[in-house]
Amino acid sequence: MRALESGGSWQQRARDSYWKVAQEAAASLNLPAPGGSTFLFLDVSSKLDERGIYGFLEDCFEAGVLVAPGESCGKDYTSWVRLCYTAIEPDQVSKALTILSSRLLGGNSCFEN
Repeated sequence: MRALESGGSWQQRARDSYWKVAQEAAASLNLPAPGGSTFLFLDVSSKLDERGIYGFLEDCFEAGVLVAPGESCGKDYTSWVRLCYTAIEPDQVSKALTILSSRLLGGNSCFEN
């Protein structure tokens, strides 16, 4: 109850911080900025190999980035991933975006050993 009554300034700081993260995430992935949400959906179909979406998820995990399989949001998203940018601190999101954008926009090199 106390958070609802006296948490307005914290709520505004959090909202502003994650709005900035959302803008950064969209820009780094060459996507339109979200109007308001806590995640981005990314079509990764062009980056899938013979292992499919789960191979892509495994590569992301091994590189230190966790994204959710899109199909958890419906069968139309089997080649998509969901990136939640409010689950961790903004500086950690920035690190993950560097890895993910390299994978999606610059080839596979950030996942190779």
